[in-house]
Amino acid sequence: MKSRIYRHLAFWIVYIIHSSLLEYTWIKPLLPEIGQGEVVLEAIRVTLILLPVKLVLTYSLLYLFVEKALKIQRFSLLNVVGITLSFLVAIVINRILFYWFIFPLIAKYQGNSFQLFDLYGMIVGFIDMGFSSGIALALKLLRTQIQSLKKEKALVKDRLETELKFLKNQINPHFLFNTLNNIYALSRKKSEHTPLIVVKLSKLLRFMLYESEKKNIKIGDEIKILKDYLELEKIRFNNRLNIIFTEDVDHADEQITPLILLPFVENAFKHGPGESIAEAYIKIQIVLKNRKLRFIVENSKEETQDAFSEHIGLRNVKRQLDLIYPDSELKVINQKDIFRIELQINFQSNEHL
Repeated sequence: MKSRIYRHLAFWIVYIIHSSLLEYTWIKPLLPEIGQGEVVLEAIRVTLILLPVKLVLTYSLLYLFVEKALKIQRFSLLNVVGITLSFLVAIVINRILFYWFIFPLIAKYQGNSFQLFDLYGMIVGFIDMGFSSGIALALKLLRTQIQSLKKEKALVKDRLETELKFLKNQINPHFLFNTLNNIYALSRKKSEHTPLIVVKLSKLLRFMLYESEKKNIKIGDEIKILKDYLELEKIRFNNRLNIIFTEDVDHADEQITPLILLPFVENAFKHGPGESIAEAYIKIQIVLKNRKLRFIVENSKEETQDAFSEHIGLRNVKRQLDLIYPDSELKVINQKDIFRIELQINFQSNEHL
């Protein structure tokens, strides 16, 4: 409330100064014989005489008509009539003030006679009244528009954050479901590696619980979780799968959204060797140079395996990329015996989002 009062006071102080300067330029030629200081005082006096009617007109327009029109987002006939009558009354009062208070100030220096309601005077009165209320109205509309844009931006941000949380909550159970299937398969075989997989899974789940809710993490931590996942899958597939993992990172502290890369690797295992009984391979390459990330995942597959767009995890991570890194590029190469994704993210161009 205080800031609102200060804004209004500042507006009218600036207006009084501006209007006094205009009145000075009008009065000075009419009173060439008096001193400049007295002309300045007369200009300020004229401005203050007309100020009350301008105040009443301006706040009547703002809070009786315009504010209501903004709420219903249209000007009704009643509003138009009200605004027109307000201006007519203000112009009449303007002419009365001129005739009874302002013209006599000038007449004591000059013997000119003035008419109360002449056409020229009415036009000048309309311009004079309309200027102050028009500027105030324009500032009101501008402020309303800015507040509306801020509110809209906040709503969009909240909606996107809600959608991101929803997508992450979908991806994490998706990963857990796949890993539990792996543990179940090994337990059926009474594999000695089952306890080790459970330990590694608990480590991954701990990461998801405490780190995935963060907005960003170090890319070095994201790579570490990928390696932990690869170790878990190596135990499952044993010698049937050849995993090739290479990394070339010049800045391991670069910030990245947590678990944005894991779904691509998970998909390579699930829909590559996970759906094939033959020997298979997965190649993973991570290159980070000058804040530009290039991430490649390639896996062997059989001709009858599913397409990229049908996998829930990848569908969700694509949506996350659109929301978090809109400038990112994702290429999907789906050939008869090879599936390959190539992801490129320029962290510098996306850091303002």
